[in-house]
This record gives sequence, C-alpha cells and structure tokens, in this order.
Amino acid sequence: MISHLLYNAFIAIYGVTIRCFALFNRKAALFIQGRKWVQGRLVALSYSKFSSVVWIHVSSLGEFEQARPIIEHLRTRHELLGIVVTFFSPSGYEVRKDYGFADLVVYLPLDTPSNARRFIRTLKPDIAIFIKYDFWYNHLSEAVKQGVDVIYASVILRKQMVQFNRAKGLYLPLFKKINRFFVQDEHSKTLLEQHGVDQVQVAGDTRFDRVSAITEQPYSDPIIEAFCDGFDIVMFGSAWPSDIAVMQGVMNHYHQFKFIIAPHNVDIKMVEEIQSTLSTKSIRYSELSKPEIVHQRAMIIDNVGMLSKIYRYAKYAYVGGAFQGGLHNTLEPAAYGIPVFFGEHSTNFKFREVMGLLEAGAGFEVQDATRMIQIVTQMETKPKMYMISGGAAKEYVLRNTGGTETIVQYVSELCSRKVRS
Repeated sequence: MISHLLYNAFIAIYGVTIRCFALFNRKAALFIQGRKWVQGRLVALSYSKFSSVVWIHVSSLGEFEQARPIIEHLRTRHELLGIVVTFFSPSGYEVRKDYGFADLVVYLPLDTPSNARRFIRTLKPDIAIFIKYDFWYNHLSEAVKQGVDVIYASVILRKQMVQFNRAKGLYLPLFKKINRFFVQDEHSKTLLEQHGVDQVQVAGDTRFDRVSAITEQPYSDPIIEAFCDGFDIVMFGSAWPSDIAVMQGVMNHYHQFKFIIAPHNVDIKMVEEIQSTLSTKSIRYSELSKPEIVHQRAMIIDNVGMLSKIYRYAKYAYVGGAFQGGLHNTLEPAAYGIPVFFGEHSTNFKFREVMGLLEAGAGFEVQDATRMIQIVTQMETKPKMYMISGGAAKEYVLRNTGGTETIVQYVSELCSRKVRS
C-alpha cells in the first residue's frame, strides 16, 4: 500500500527529476520557472473585493475546456466572486494564462505538504473545484483540513486507478470528506459507492455544454471562406505525425475536396514537416492574405485557438492523436453535425464519448487512409447515409448537455453560505 510517506517521497523525486530535465527541455523549464512566482501573485491579489473565492484546478487544456463552462456561468451569476484557476501542465497554462474570466491564473505548486499548506493559507479559498481526476493528495488534504468545500466535476473513474488499489488507504478516507463528486457516468458513481463514498451525483461531462455553446456563437472567418471557395472541406484537427499517412492518402484520392489541417503542435518545425510531406499545393493560414489563396488545395492552421470554431466549415472531420494513444476532442466536430473519423487504438475506449459516437453511427475508427476513403465514398454516393451520420453526431451532443447547470446550481448554493463579511 502507498502511504503518505511514500507519496511525499515520490513527489520529492519527481521534483528533482523535472529540475534536471529543465536544463535541456523547454516544457520542463516552464514547469519550474512558472511556479517560482505563484506565491507572490497570490499575495498580490486583492481579496477584500470578493464576496467569496472559488479555486478551480485543471491539469491541462482538455480539463480546462471542461472547467470553462462552469467558470463562465459562475462569473455571469456572481459578479463579486473571486475565481482563481490553477494548471498543472505548461501546455495548458501557456495557452490560457491570460484567460479573462478568471481573476488569476497560475500554476499549481508541486504537491509537497509545505507547498500545499502555504498555497491554501494564502489563497484562503471558500470552494475548491477539481476537474476530472487530478488527485493531488496534499493540496486536497490541506483544503479539507482548512474547511474548504471541495467538489470534483466531470469525473470519470475506473477500478484500475491507483486510488482504488495500492493507494486506497491514502485516498478513500479523504474522498469521504469531499462535499460532492459530479461524475460523468453511472459506472463512476457505482465505483465510488462500492468504496463507501456516497456523496456522488451523475451530471455528465461539461464539455458537451462547451462544444454546444461554441456552435451557437456567431463566427465568420473571411480568409477561410475565401479559401473554401465553394468546395467541400475535409478537416484534419489536432493532427500528429502519426496521422500524416491518413491525411496524405485521403488527399491523393479526392480531388473534389479542399483540406484544412490543424496540427496539434503549431511550431514551425511541425508545420514545415507537414507541408513538405504533402504532395499537393498548401499554404499556411498566416499567409492567406496572398492573392493565390483560391488556387491552394490545402491550408495549414499555424496558430492556436481556432480549431473548435472552424470545424463549422467542414463536411468531414478527422481528429488526430489516436494512433499514439492520445485521441483529441471528438466532440468539437460532432457538435456541428458532421461525421467524425479517428485512428484505431485500444485506448480510444477509455473515452466515453468515443463509444457514444461509435454506437450512434456518428464516429468511425479507421486503421488507415483506405478505410476512411471507403466510408467517405459510401457517404458521397449515398447522401442519406451522410445525413443520418451527421444528424446522429449533433443529436448525441445535444442529448448529453446540461451538466454545467447542475454543477453551477450546487456551487451557487455553497457561495450563498460562504459570503465574506
């Protein structure tokens, strides 16, 4: 069994290891450097103007997208509420460090007892919301000890997780002190209840609310519209090098489509690698003010933040990352009512929405370009098949919305009892 002592030893070793990596790895360097300024920024925040303070912790960008609808609903309803967001990962923090709906966005300090104690005592949160399954024992324990109301949102759990096995003696007593677990499915609820944790409610995944809201927001991009020029679009979103073979095969087969590619990593090296691999004319989004825009068959999005909005221009979407075991957000294209393709991998099935899309006939797991071409060709020759698949995608998303309202109502009730004098 993992004890508190062993856990702290692991965290200490992790801290030393990441400092060593920081000497030659940029992401590790950001992890270390960003945490140096957390305490000072907490102290500088003017807490007197807040009726109460809510601390929301996310691991990275995916979890942030789950937190975002909660944050924005709370901000709309409670003007004087202080909202502090913490990130674990630099890849999330660097993208959202200037997020306007939060009063402060910082890194979560490394999870040592002293760091946790200092962080909680300085921030003095009234409510803490952890997203999905970031179980940092010392911060969580210190929050409970200091009388903070603790909530977990959009949680999805599996019996194989360490918290229910080798570390259950450490975590389960703490789980029983958490105010509420808002879980994504009945399986997660049952798992907690089997371990004596009863304060559980099924509220679904708040990402459904987020992606649905994006589709309802007015949006127009004249540059992309000029590129489309009346052509149907196949979009490859969050693409990795492991997805290039599928992209290339589909692009070589179809000449009636244009293609938009949004790499997962938009650094110049990745963009250049994709462009050099493609056998067709391509241009970067940042270059699209040039007159030759309409003569290009492929466009590469070389910035961050557009993808979830521009899926609306696609007829078909392929979501990357699956071939290496890290499938990206399939709900973003599904919300627009378009068929969603992704690579075949055993880890896909840990994502609840993947199973939902497959069962609805709205998602398609492909081994290679040949399989994607077979399905797209069927849909092109049988328009009714396309309409049914796209309709099923949108219906699946809409059917699973509403979780944000459930969580926000509960948090609002806590806020009303936590008003500072």
